[in-house]
Amino acid sequence: MALAAPVEEDFGSDEQISKQVFQTYECKSIGKGKPHAGDIAEPSSLSAIPLPPSDYPLWDSLPPEVVEQGKLSQLQLEGVLYACSRHQQILPSGQRAGFFIGDGAGVGKGRQIAGVILDNYIRGRRRHLWLSTSTDLHVDAGRDLRDLGAHIPLINGCAGLDRGTRALGLAKDLQEGVLFLTYSTLISAGKGGRSRMEQVVEWLVGGTNSSPQPQAGSSKAGDTAAAAAAAGAQAWDGLIVLDECHKAKNFTPGKEAQSTKVASAVIDLQAMLPNARVLYCSATGVSEVANMAYMERMGLWGPASPFPDFAAFLESMRKRGVSFMELLAMEMKAAGRYVARGLSFRQAEFLQVEAPLIPEKVAQYDAAVALWQSLRSKLEMALQLAGIDKRDVWKTYWAAQQRFFKLLCVGLKLDTVIAEAKAALASGMCVVIGLQSTGEAAADAMGLEPGPLPGFVSPCKEMLLRFIQLNFPEHAAQSPEAAAMGLQPEAIPACRAMKQQLLAQLAQLDLPPNFLDQLIDELGGPSTVAEMTGRKGRVVREQRKGPAAAAAAGLSQRVVYELRAKPDSSEMDSLNVTEREAFLSGKKRVALISDAASTGISLHAAATAANRSQRRLHLTIELPWSADKAIQQLGRSHRTNQVSAPLYKLVVSAAGGERRFAAAVARRLQSLGALTRGDRRAAAGVDLSDSNFDTPWGRKSLRKMELRGCCDMMGIGLSGRSNDSVVEDRIKDTVSAAAKDANAAAAPGAKDLGDVRRFLNRLLGLPLGRQNLLFNYFAATLAAEIAAARAEGRYTEGVSDIQGSSISLARPPQLLWGAASGGSEAGAAAQTWVNTLQVDRGMTFEDAARRLAHESFPGCLSGFRRSRRPMFGSHLVLLALQKPGQKHLFSLVRPNTGEAFYDMERGELDEKYVRLAPEAAQEEWAAQHAASLGSCIHGAACASKATCQVGRRLTEVTILSGSVVRVWGVLESVLERRSRELHNKADRTMRVR
Repeated sequence: MALAAPVEEDFGSDEQISKQVFQTYECKSIGKGKPHAGDIAEPSSLSAIPLPPSDYPLWDSLPPEVVEQGKLSQLQLEGVLYACSRHQQILPSGQRAGFFIGDGAGVGKGRQIAGVILDNYIRGRRRHLWLSTSTDLHVDAGRDLRDLGAHIPLINGCAGLDRGTRALGLAKDLQEGVLFLTYSTLISAGKGGRSRMEQVVEWLVGGTNSSPQPQAGSSKAGDTAAAAAAAGAQAWDGLIVLDECHKAKNFTPGKEAQSTKVASAVIDLQAMLPNARVLYCSATGVSEVANMAYMERMGLWGPASPFPDFAAFLESMRKRGVSFMELLAMEMKAAGRYVARGLSFRQAEFLQVEAPLIPEKVAQYDAAVALWQSLRSKLEMALQLAGIDKRDVWKTYWAAQQRFFKLLCVGLKLDTVIAEAKAALASGMCVVIGLQSTGEAAADAMGLEPGPLPGFVSPCKEMLLRFIQLNFPEHAAQSPEAAAMGLQPEAIPACRAMKQQLLAQLAQLDLPPNFLDQLIDELGGPSTVAEMTGRKGRVVREQRKGPAAAAAAGLSQRVVYELRAKPDSSEMDSLNVTEREAFLSGKKRVALISDAASTGISLHAAATAANRSQRRLHLTIELPWSADKAIQQLGRSHRTNQVSAPLYKLVVSAAGGERRFAAAVARRLQSLGALTRGDRRAAAGVDLSDSNFDTPWGRKSLRKMELRGCCDMMGIGLSGRSNDSVVEDRIKDTVSAAAKDANAAAAPGAKDLGDVRRFLNRLLGLPLGRQNLLFNYFAATLAAEIAAARAEGRYTEGVSDIQGSSISLARPPQLLWGAASGGSEAGAAAQTWVNTLQVDRGMTFEDAARRLAHESFPGCLSGFRRSRRPMFGSHLVLLALQKPGQKHLFSLVRPNTGEAFYDMERGELDEKYVRLAPEAAQEEWAAQHAASLGSCIHGAACASKATCQVGRRLTEVTILSGSVVRVWGVLESVLERRSRELHNKADRTMRVR
């Protein structure tokens, strides 16, 4: 963290956002093993943080061939080494410390898990638990263990434990090994209603399932057995692997009833086995700070930590923002608590494809909007007539509307997606299409049975129909007493008439069919498309039967509903694996994946795959609700040992309301990158930072929109001068109409004026023209807010670099916090140091001339400039460099402060500065470079020239290094008290280059 002296807008800054997010990963902690096969990158902020030294004797347990033959690469050995090292520590709470493997998809988390299991197994700990998300991943877990030569029994589920009898105990092959379970199994019940959790813990600690039981009726023996079991649970020190641990999110301490069952079970499991070695594994384990409650063993809160409990940790994170998360990630690595490496996206390509809105699609969308608005007004009247409490109904209404238009937005893009997929197939590529929903709920609600159908089913229509049928009242509300007496509620003819009108309107509405069924149909049917989803049935076009000539004609026009697997069979459990093999073998060249298949499954152009020569085109057409799902989906087609990296295309429609989903993902991606990668921009190869509207700046912009009818910052593309009253009246009228519609849909209270997510949600319910206008207005207001904040030094975008022609220590570092000695985590990793740097920000004329020659291109307007008016007694010179691909944007370099933090528009540049030939600029540049060495830009007239830093070449920057998290609260309060002395304080996450 750095505290910089204030600088004025026109005279540069001593730091700028680091343009380098990733660096090539180098294993510096061990000298053994072979390099990893893939192209691995590490965020640049984390690469500068070394892992602490480890003296764990890993090489004593691992067979030599595991290291020498590269069965575990250097990268993977490092993960195993530090996980085992961390497990040697006991937290101040008395629990054994846990470790977090935050490596990205495709790096080999499963192989590292197998390595940790092997080390523990060889050291005599013979029972371990491996929790994951899907039974399909059991195959991958067995493969990872076999690849290391570890012939450790892998028990799939609790079926084997069920077979053990109380008289004879478990079979010999089930008495030790690794128990592989899904999270859903952990929260289920076994035979006789007994919980699986109890059964699993009993097996882990060597309890009653593996040894004869005391005779019934012997209470003393029973008490002794219970005491022994409790002691065994306290002492058991085997391994618990929480693979894909993001599954355990949504736990709220103190509100266990509102938490998910999986999250509560994971918390309880860790509490029951305090001495267990816990290994958290996920590329997306902390996509939201609120989802970290299950990471009890990381030591981030509790005794002897900066935060007394999770609630304090969460409040601190939310209050202090993403910069605090970035610092926390770096400190976690420095303490040896986690590693986070990722497969480089260097060879992958990312493109954004906008699906055009043809008039037919616009009419279809606007007709749906009209029906929803009609539903809202009629529902309002019906609820009033029936005397029904509105709150629950409206909550359901808004949720249904949001799901409806999310599906409809996907329908707007199908023509573009199909065209992109067909073009890729024609060029010899394979296609992976990423979705989240499948529309199966609509099919279930219709009660479809296998057989012919009149046509494809529209999930949008079924969703709206179901809402009207279930939530639109036809009868007056009854008192509890009348209902208890069995009286029939009074029918309201007016409500029934309105409901019938709505159903008639819905019947006439043209809505798109299930996009999953349509994609399969358009791309060749089930014989050419591998579907990896969780749905049980689908609507497909019937295959022609009969003679060869008729069969050659292709598919018939009749559609049927068919089951994907035989009912009451085990086919469904392995169906996605079968479809994956069909895709990798080349039998099917298109793969459709939904949320159910977005974890663990590999579809990349692996060197071992039959279709390895066909590059993958990965089309993302439905953005998921959360960042962890987005990352998991991207990782299906981009993994280690691939022949070619994929081409990603993010398909978006021109509907402004759809930006809501991109905004939600972008906001979580930034948090995810900050927490697991040390840099908010490092969550994935795709940069969605421009889509993150739910920020303090976004909320401030929205409040300004609500308070202002119009402003000069709109920039919505209407021609005219800013003081043209006719144009301003046109803008006000149009925006007022759009805002009126939005407010009618949203009806926000005063507390909702800055709720960006609600605002973007409500945009979906507007006609496309008006929602785009209002969204553009919001985006322009936000851009102006950010531009103003950036110019004032109040806007930070990530880890900053302190720039300078020379940087040196002004004085030796001083220890601010922590013991002066000690190499342990409690010692060196907990120390906070104060470093005072002397930075020379200036640039000589020779360096400026070389930069001009290097960055000039034909037709550019780069060159030296002199201020049109004297400032502080003299004209100022600078170098303006036109940015490549930008006709009217220039970066600025000054002789005293080097490169400016912000860019300048050509209009402003021409207004303030006049062109100057290099030979004419040389003398003035050299004079200003020399004069600014020891004085500020204000000259002799400056009242505080001894302390003024504005425009001075030499400036002092104070950097706090080491453990900053624990002193952050005190530091903030000091800065607040001294704010008048510091003027515009700037506290940022920085590094020195």
